Amino acid sequence: MPANRGRHAYTYGDYLVLEADGPSIRYEFIDGEIVAIPGGSELHSALVAAVTGELYGQLRGTPCGLRDSNIRVHVRATGNAFYCDALIVPPG
Repeated sequence: MPANRGRHAYTYGDYLVLEADGPSIRYEFIDGEIVAIPGGSELHSALVAAVTGELYGQLRGTPCGLRDSNIRVHVRATGNAFYCDALIVPPG
């Protein structure tokens, strides 16, 4: 885990409370820091659409699913949490 550079180290619980209180702003939780996610640009939106379109085609006929950026991913190994532009999920 990176050294805390004099910033406040939040807990994952602190992060979940903030996320629940402010649905208009989304945050990611990275190494004890809560970071606001900036709004997307038109180019970013176009790139995400292109990538998810390609992924959808590649996943057709497989048991895996595709999710968009509305799903928060909590990485148990690091404790960090992110909103990915696209996420491939296993069946079940």
